[in-house]
Amino acid sequence: MALIAVTLEDESPIVARYRVERFGNGLVLLVVAWAGEYRHGSAGAPDARRMTAQVAAGLAQWSADAVVLDLSALSYRWGDGLMAVFEAAARGGDTLLPRLVAIVAGPDSRAGLASLCVPETLFDDLATAVADVRHHTHARADELERIERTLVLAIVVRDDLTPSAAIELAAGAPTQYLAFVTGDWRTMTWQIECGAAVVRRATPAQLAALASLERAHVIAEPDERGALQAVVLGARTELPAAVRELPAW
Repeated sequence: MALIAVTLEDESPIVARYRVERFGNGLVLLVVAWAGEYRHGSAGAPDARRMTAQVAAGLAQWSADAVVLDLSALSYRWGDGLMAVFEAAARGGDTLLPRLVAIVAGPDSRAGLASLCVPETLFDDLATAVADVRHHTHARADELERIERTLVLAIVVRDDLTPSAAIELAAGAPTQYLAFVTGDWRTMTWQIECGAAVVRRATPAQLAALASLERAHVIAEPDERGALQAVVLGARTELPAAVRELPAW
């Protein structure tokens, strides 16, 4: 066996520098700054891989709520590999809430970055980028706190079930839904913070219509008929009109 010693520096000479700001109620902002030359096109793939690894390392170490990628000292003309760097920075614990990211361009990277970035994420100086991300991170944190207090799970049960069968079904519906949906921050927050639920009754036709809504879990009879027994709508701050109009059990 012939093992060869390698280093990340062998693949790419681009150097990363990290800075952290803690603000608000335990929020963390991570700035990753690079210097060096990003090679053009596919030749820049090793540079993109190293930068992606550097972002991942920073996030693993500091668990940032938001990231500013400072490319003001980087020479970059073109190459789609940078998209992987941006995606690594935005990738949070929940796909519904990507991490807030801002990108700072410099004289040797602005033209190339303009073709990759949406205008609202691209800045010409670090201070403005940090202030923008800090503001939006605060706003998101406030919104999440508000949502945590108002989430409700809707359980809609078929109206021809006996009261005892409906009660048993409604009692077990949240557990079934939690097993059905994983990694949804709203449902996890609902389970931990409030656990509020409403129970409504509906005709089979109404149940079928509700089953088509977003984040709906269907509970059906365990036989060849598979008739709908209930629909559970994932935790949300406002019930759909079709649910609000239904009679309560």
